[in-house]
Amino acid sequence: MPSGIYKRTKKHRDSMSKGREGIKLSEEHKRNIGLANTGKKRTKEARLKMSKVKLAKSKENKYTYRQIHYWLVAHFGLAKQCEYCKVLPEDYRTAKGLPSKRYPIQYALIKGKQHSRNRESYICLCYGCHGEYDTRTFEQNK
Repeated sequence: MPSGIYKRTKKHRDSMSKGREGIKLSEEHKRNIGLANTGKKRTKEARLKMSKVKLAKSKENKYTYRQIHYWLVAHFGLAKQCEYCKVLPEDYRTAKGLPSKRYPIQYALIKGKQHSRNRESYICLCYGCHGEYDTRTFEQNK
C-alpha cells in the first residue's frame, strides 16, 4: 500500500497514537532519533507545535509546576530584572560570584494566587528576593 497519499484525520492519528501507548524505546533507539534530528531547521510554527506537546496537561487535567514554568519562559522569555530590588542578571552574577550558566532571576508565584498559565499570577524576583518573599512578607514597592 502506498504511503503518504492518504489524508489522516484526527481519528486516524488518535488511533495510531493509542496503538503506540506503553511501547518503550531503547536508549540506542532514542540516541539514533536524536542524531537523525541533529541540525534540522524547524519553522517557528513547528517549534511552537512541539512545545505545545511537551506542555500538555497531566491526567488530572492540571498543569504541573515544571510545565507552567517552562511555559512562562517559552512565551515571555527569561525574566529580565528583579521587580523588587531592580537588579539585572549580569549585576547579580557578578556581585554573588555565580557561574554564567546560572540565571539568577526567576518567576515567583504571587501569594494568594494559584499556579496557572497566567503571567499576571507571577512576579520576577532574584534568588535573594525570591527566598525572602517565600519566607517573609516584604513590601512590593521598594
